[in-house]
Amino acid sequence: MKVNERYILGLKIKAPPLNRYFAKLIDLAITYFLFILFSFIWYPIAIFIAICFVLFCDALSDGQSIGKKIIGLRVIHRITTHPCTLLESITRNIPFGCFVLFSCLFFWGWIL
Repeated sequence: MKVNERYILGLKIKAPPLNRYFAKLIDLAITYFLFILFSFIWYPIAIFIAICFVLFCDALSDGQSIGKKIIGLRVIHRITTHPCTLLESITRNIPFGCFVLFSCLFFWGWIL
């Protein structure tokens, strides 16, 4: 899928917020699917896999997570316009990693 790049006076403009929201929603759905799938094997490894996926998802495929690839978005560095690196992906997704950690812990807490 070709990623649309739009420029205004030589500067890239951000994707619409709704597209970014749906891309992140798809990524979180995949994260929770992985969590539920691996939690039947061993609960701690399920949390670890879910957190790793949400932290590294933007650096998986040339700056595109699965959700971003479906929607047609890409994460790039603002100055160099290179795709998102592993460290940048971790830095930008730390809040989502904390959210996934606490929501996974509370998910099994309510069931147990």
